[in-house]
Amino acid sequence: ALFAMSLHHITASTGAPLSQLQPIMLLLLSASLLGRRLGAAQWAGAAALVAGTLLFLGDRLGELAAPHGGTATGVALALAGGAVWATGGLAQVKLARSVPVGHLMWVVYATGTVLLGPFASPAEALRLEGLQWARLAFLCLNTIVAYASFSLALRRWELPRVSAILATGVIYTYLAEGALHFWQPGLVRPEEWPLVKAAGALLVASVSLTAALAQPAANPEAPAA
Repeated sequence: ALFAMSLHHITASTGAPLSQLQPIMLLLLSASLLGRRLGAAQWAGAAALVAGTLLFLGDRLGELAAPHGGTATGVALALAGGAVWATGGLAQVKLARSVPVGHLMWVVYATGTVLLGPFASPAEALRLEGLQWARLAFLCLNTIVAYASFSLALRRWELPRVSAILATGVIYTYLAEGALHFWQPGLVRPEEWPLVKAAGALLVASVSLTAALAQPAANPEAPAA
């Protein structure tokens, strides 16, 4: 909810580097609060991930270094949302031993419905048009599928590997913007891809792919087979 509110003040492209802090926060919190010891290879991978992200998003860091007006509010909301998300990820890791994913998701969304219900205006949906309904339906399905997949990943992989894969999300954001601009020119401003940005994207993708293909490690929080 905090991140969605931030998009009223900043663009999706500006929010992308802030969203990339989420997997990094999750990685650092798992090392500090759960007592997970990261090996040399994991620290090296994390450093490469951060370096690739900085290269990829270098042209956006200036906006975040000196926010102003509504941008500052959007940055603050996105950072708060990232911190809450990372903390929730740790909670899911601890619950994975005893609570099935389906049950966990049901409780999470039922609680969210109760808490956000008083602030919602269902009548607003009646004014939506055809394409807007399709977007809303996609958002609903995306939220369920994405977070259920995230919960399943936490049950099967260690947090460093999950965090590495999550870092590719920003690349998908820019690719989606480019595809949308191609489909409906003028709706969004497409990103330019200088050599430095392309190198950063390649580094992030390489680290994430290496983490995905690495020999699976036992997750101490996962339930026994």
